[in-house]
Amino acid sequence: MKIIAFVVRDDELEAFDKFSKEFNIQVVLKKEILTLENIDSIEGYDGVSITGKCKLNKEILDKFKEYEIKFITTRTVGYDNVDIDYAKKLGIKFSNVSYSPDSVGEFTVMSILSLLKKLPYSRTKMDSNDFTLSGLQGKELKSQTVGIIGTGKIGQSVIKNLSGFRCKIIGYDPYPCEDMKDLIDYVSYEELISTSDVISLHLPLTKENYNLFNKEAFEKMKDEVLIINNARGDLVNTKDLIWALENNVISGAAVDVIEYETEFFRRDFSSKELSHEELKILKTMPNVQVTAHHAFFTKEVVSDIVEGSLKNLKSLFTTGISENAVC
Repeated sequence: MKIIAFVVRDDELEAFDKFSKEFNIQVVLKKEILTLENIDSIEGYDGVSITGKCKLNKEILDKFKEYEIKFITTRTVGYDNVDIDYAKKLGIKFSNVSYSPDSVGEFTVMSILSLLKKLPYSRTKMDSNDFTLSGLQGKELKSQTVGIIGTGKIGQSVIKNLSGFRCKIIGYDPYPCEDMKDLIDYVSYEELISTSDVISLHLPLTKENYNLFNKEAFEKMKDEVLIINNARGDLVNTKDLIWALENNVISGAAVDVIEYETEFFRRDFSSKELSHEELKILKTMPNVQVTAHHAFFTKEVVSDIVEGSLKNLKSLFTTGISENAVC
């Protein structure tokens, strides 16, 4: 089997070398994003591995069909960058990957503690040589009610980690997990956002939950609520989030993802002008923790992702199905 992989990072090279040998797959690695300008490079391959930076719209997918590419995997959990319905119509098999949920689960607990202990503001004060205690009084996690929206694998990891801190944990999910009912109380969405001291999002992005957290939602929350989004940027309307922070409608936020992040995250802008206005504003706020979509990024997860991507392509090629099949 011969495949081509796009947007390959240096930290993935070791795993690609290991698992391509293990699965007996010939892999050609490309650092560039797959676009219409280089789409011809997929010709002659049995499958393609991509990331979220590759936008597989109808025009791109038509090229896959033209070049008789039947198998695609993304080295991500999310796949809102792919027109799944059109891929299915063309008979193209597509799968995503799964990986250890503890990477994002641990990062989420860290984010909650960071906000509760005022670490973003503490760093700001340290940078200006202000070593006073003014504005740094935090809260203990055990006294908080933490609301988890989405109790899939990552949400469950967060819940298990939080359970050791003796805080009250409530959750909302249209499909409650029986295994979690000993650790949390499932409540309605409206009850969760109106009673939680901390709210953490762990949802895939869909048309139904796009901009789930907007001005209307923020106005229903407790005044000192903290918002954590380590899931998908488009779950939160960023302009409305800034409005809520500036007007003390919410107390703080930790975001590892943000709307329109694709053109910025994973790139070095240290010597360039940052044109993402909302990101610039959030970075200056003393009650906000902003990170560049790296909650997932551990050595274990990189290995899981590459292994899963190649394993899925091998399975699709040999059997027509895969463990993580989407269509």
